[in-house]
Amino acid sequence: MTHPPIVPIPDREAALREVLEGVLQKPLPPLENASALADLPGWDSVLHLELLLALERRFGLRLTAAQLVGLHTVGDLRAAVASTPQTPPSA
Repeated sequence: MTHPPIVPIPDREAALREVLEGVLQKPLPPLENASALADLPGWDSVLHLELLLALERRFGLRLTAAQLVGLHTVGDLRAAVASTPQTPPSA
């Protein structure tokens, strides 16, 4: 089993922005933790799912259904990314 490359902690904010801008297909202004995902330009439920899949691929996240529905703000995304382990899980 192969695991996605682990993103070093200092690079996680830049990688998160890269994922968000890639999903939205446009550059974003600075984002605060309280910024609601629903307020991002072009945001809809399809983009929400695309973002979650992109985060799983980029950071190796495995989110539960409860965690998925709890992601409403940029701060929620940052917390989820921050919980990513620094080394791949054991196979």
